[in-house]
Amino acid sequence: MPMGPVSDDNVNQYLRQTCELYGDELYVELGPSRSQGTQNKCQSDFASDLSAINQQINRCHKCELGNSRTNFVFGVGDPNASLVLVGEAPGEQEDLKGEPFVGRAGKLLDKILAAINRNRKKDVYICNVLKCRPPNNRDPLTSEVIECEPYLIHQINLIRPKLIVALGRGPAEQAVLGSMLTTKEAVSKGMQWLSASHFYKTAHERIFACMVDLFDKGEPIDAISIVDRLKKKKELKGVGGIHYVTGLAESVPTTANVEHYAKIVLEKHLLRKLIEVSHEVSKEAFEDAQDVDDILDSAESAIFNISDKRLRGGFKHIDPILHHTFEELDKIASRPGSVTGVASGLVDLDDMTSGFHSGELMYL
Repeated sequence: MPMGPVSDDNVNQYLRQTCELYGDELYVELGPSRSQGTQNKCQSDFASDLSAINQQINRCHKCELGNSRTNFVFGVGDPNASLVLVGEAPGEQEDLKGEPFVGRAGKLLDKILAAINRNRKKDVYICNVLKCRPPNNRDPLTSEVIECEPYLIHQINLIRPKLIVALGRGPAEQAVLGSMLTTKEAVSKGMQWLSASHFYKTAHERIFACMVDLFDKGEPIDAISIVDRLKKKKELKGVGGIHYVTGLAESVPTTANVEHYAKIVLEKHLLRKLIEVSHEVSKEAFEDAQDVDDILDSAESAIFNISDKRLRGGFKHIDPILHHTFEELDKIASRPGSVTGVASGLVDLDDMTSGFHSGELMYL
């Protein structure tokens, strides 16, 4: 895709904005430049290049993950990259392929990199804190991080990047779900703003869908009910197990802010959709395989679908609505005849419609 030159400042600014869509971000300056850094690299028993260290440690069994993994997921990309992206741990697809970020998150990451004229093999290196997949994609344990941390540090010391971006899960999603598990008021407020598709993490999407099912059936929404529902759907292991579900409530700073958390989740969902749409539009424009009018119609339709789901405001108190309704009824009652709106001049039509009224769309 032809694009102009992109400076490190552009990369920094872009990643600061887009990283907010996918979780916490961390930016670290590594001190001296590459030319000065070779003499300051840590001395250890590890090999002196990425390929060699991969061969050296890919049979690691320091923790239980070494026994359950399919593949050791070391990392991929440019060994001289100025940008390093660090995820939490491999998922199912990463474990099967032996490469980080190849699932749904990987596709989104590829689109972000393409937007700044970069890819997995061009001045970018991608890796995870853990090199083996945790069972059922659960969160990494502290003991596992401790065992894998030296590998990550040595990778970074060998690459000497100018910028490190840590990609983690979205705390706002956890806060919404945890609040809904804690109070009934949070349940109604959460469902007022969100649907299951708004959640980025698949586990959160499944948990919220269970909450909706329970709510529709008039059943209580709590950790026990959610765990039971997930078991019946055979999805409990896929969301991280009982401990992850019960731990959601503990991750909430305060349930009083659930509406604010929900708005954050919805906003990030809409921004992710905008990224996807803009990528598709730019792809169609560069390919030049369609008429311009068709491309514009497609772009307009996609943007309209997103804007139609934008933040709209929540519930309104019934008092002002009733007052307005009663005022409208009084106005209608005070008018003589059957035409309460704007007369069309056609008697039979006016008898059927009572005239034209504001906000009405009539099909004749």
